[in-house]
Amino acid sequence: MPETPTSPEVPEDPVPPTDDDSDSDTDTDTDTDTDTDTDTDTDTDTDTDTDT
Repeated sequence: MPETPTSPEVPEDPVPPTDDDSDSDTDTDTDTDTDTDTDTDTDTDTDTDTDT
């Protein structure tokens, strides 16, 4: 009688599949728009005319 080949060992799943039909969708959209416009215009005109 011929030798029956042994089937390869199947490793067990470390995490068993869960058949939950609950879908948890968490969508968090956080839009933070910070517009800081600082315009500093400093015009210093010094005209010194000395006529002697």
